[in-house]
Amino acid sequence: MIFSKRALHALKYILAILPVGAVLFSAKAYIDYRQEEIRRQQIEKDTFFSPAVFRVDEENIGCRALIDNYCASLYGKDAAGNLKIEDGKKTRVTLQGKTTNNFDTATFAYNRARLQRRGRLPKDLREALVKREFYPKIEKLLTRPSRKKMPIEESIYFFDLENEVDRIWNNAIEETVTRRLSQKFQGLYLVMDDEMSQEIELERRRLRYRVWSEISVALWKDQPNWNSVLEDFAKLKTSFNRAIQQMNISDELKSEWTTKIKKVRLTLPGQSVVTANNTCISTSQNAYYYPYQNTLTVCAGYFNGGQQIQTLAHELAHALDFNSRLIDFQQSNEFVGRIRHLKDMVCGKTNFQCEDWTQFRASFPQEVLSLSQYQPELPEFHSCLQKSKPSREITPTVIEQKAERITRARFSDLTSNSAFLRMISEKLPSADGAEAVPNNSFLNPCSSHLWDSDNFQVDSELTSLIFFTATYRCEGNSDPKFLRSSIEESKRMTQTLMLSVLKSEGSFSSRSELQSEHYSSPSGERFADRMASYAVADYLKQYPTLSQVRSAYLASSFWLCDKPSLKKSNYHHYQSLRDLIIDRAPHRENDERLLDWLSPALVNRLSCQPEFTDLGCSP
Repeated sequence: MIFSKRALHALKYILAILPVGAVLFSAKAYIDYRQEEIRRQQIEKDTFFSPAVFRVDEENIGCRALIDNYCASLYGKDAAGNLKIEDGKKTRVTLQGKTTNNFDTATFAYNRARLQRRGRLPKDLREALVKREFYPKIEKLLTRPSRKKMPIEESIYFFDLENEVDRIWNNAIEETVTRRLSQKFQGLYLVMDDEMSQEIELERRRLRYRVWSEISVALWKDQPNWNSVLEDFAKLKTSFNRAIQQMNISDELKSEWTTKIKKVRLTLPGQSVVTANNTCISTSQNAYYYPYQNTLTVCAGYFNGGQQIQTLAHELAHALDFNSRLIDFQQSNEFVGRIRHLKDMVCGKTNFQCEDWTQFRASFPQEVLSLSQYQPELPEFHSCLQKSKPSREITPTVIEQKAERITRARFSDLTSNSAFLRMISEKLPSADGAEAVPNNSFLNPCSSHLWDSDNFQVDSELTSLIFFTATYRCEGNSDPKFLRSSIEESKRMTQTLMLSVLKSEGSFSSRSELQSEHYSSPSGERFADRMASYAVADYLKQYPTLSQVRSAYLASSFWLCDKPSLKKSNYHHYQSLRDLIIDRAPHRENDERLLDWLSPALVNRLSCQPEFTDLGCSP
């Protein structure tokens, strides 16, 4: 008997799964294999996506109209969020809708990665998933029929299956975390949840973030969509630096900005445990720049849904915005370096000497003033790009009042949460009333924080606890009055530090306490949009034809397109009611953001006709 190659492969598969000594050729096993093979091919070949086609040409068109036509096609009846953009040379796919079997495209991509890349997952997590029969269930879920073709009983079955798949995944992660935690804390399984020490709870959270990080690397490293993000990121950094050289700014500032951009790193979502985010590694459609790490990431829901040129440029620009540059100033400040050294002493990295604390406290009133000396780069540019114009002047009196209120609220929370009592207690009471347990946080404020990093927020809660601990160690004893006096000293120093920080933030502060009362308005998001437009304009120079330029630009513009909604279908009515809305969103509406994006440089590159007067915000 002659077998085809496919049949021989099937026979090899069946013999591999049969018990030793079994020789019976099972027809059922062959049928099961063929069904599994068909499902696998179906999942791998993107048969669940059916995008419509949008063709880009070189016609004379308005800039808004160019975007509006694209958005109308993206969320039109034929595309419903999934669109192929063709320019005669290349096809770019945007997936913002549903699969043919009614998954969100981001959810489908995430589920498919969990199935196809199972071999890359940590061994202990994979074993926990196999034990719960995760993979047959998620494969069956991915190959479900279209909802329109399912009777109600089958629809309910797949609804339950989807919930079960998510439950199994989350439970397997928690089992993995618990088993790893048990290796560090023997007999952990005997401890009730309400008896867990703070040390154990913090370590559990750290391990959970590490597992998320390992999952992210397993699912997305070397994945084609992520590789495209890496490629565009490298090109955009070069474009950013070229764009900066063309700006009407000082040579010194050009040098500082280009150096900062060169140092920005792109990381997989969740790869850094410090910034791990469970939703970002799965389906979230967002991107983040982290100023204290000088890194950025694009969430999986974004890079699996379309081109990321504009998103990457926007996040890169945040490295130069007011908040990031203020943080750069603070982290390089000599006085902040002394706080960092004090932190190392208080937290046990170096020997703590009360003489050092006495000297620090004596020079504190003068040295802390250096934190108020920051001057924003290009203040007129930032002022032009504030989200809204502050209607009230942020006077020295206002700053003093806000510093006092912020400090009072912080110390109220710390006191009510027993933070100071925890700092001075060598042992902690156990939940069951048994013998007290050692306190890992005794005179060590760093132990109660998730991650210990040199780049920490200078006006954070941690700084206040460092001031308290140093004061108490050098002056305190069992008398309650010394506890009180140590808290008061820390509070006084915190308020003085906060005063200097608020002076530097001024009318560009992003603090809700100042924004809500119209004393400040941040410029960061509009700044990032405007600066990104210059980089994108340079990036688009690589394309030889106008249709290719427009195609590349539009393919990364899907975030500008509002999905069908009551607000969109009743746009003029909505606009007439905008004054009733208390706006707490970091970004403006998309139609307003477009004005910042369409800088003269980008308008020229797109060769479109502006239907608006340029805002005039330029560096």
